[in-house]
Amino acid sequence: MAGYIDRPKVAIDLAKDSFLVAKHADVITANTIGLEVIPIALSKDNIYFNFAAIAKSLKKANTVCNGQKPWIVILIFMWF
Repeated sequence: MAGYIDRPKVAIDLAKDSFLVAKHADVITANTIGLEVIPIALSKDNIYFNFAAIAKSLKKANTVCNGQKPWIVILIFMWF
């Protein structure tokens, strides 16, 4: 029974993930950091700077609406 319950949950999670990843095409260029063809490799040394830059550009664009804070999608790619 647990297997039948888990399958729809996985399918829903994949659909949500696909929907959110597809939304990155709608993001205004001023609200992005880095380029899709040259992504930023986050490290412990630069993550704060990059998140501060994103926060600053989102605040400047007045993205807070009805008290909801903006959100960030981080794509993690792993090559083996």
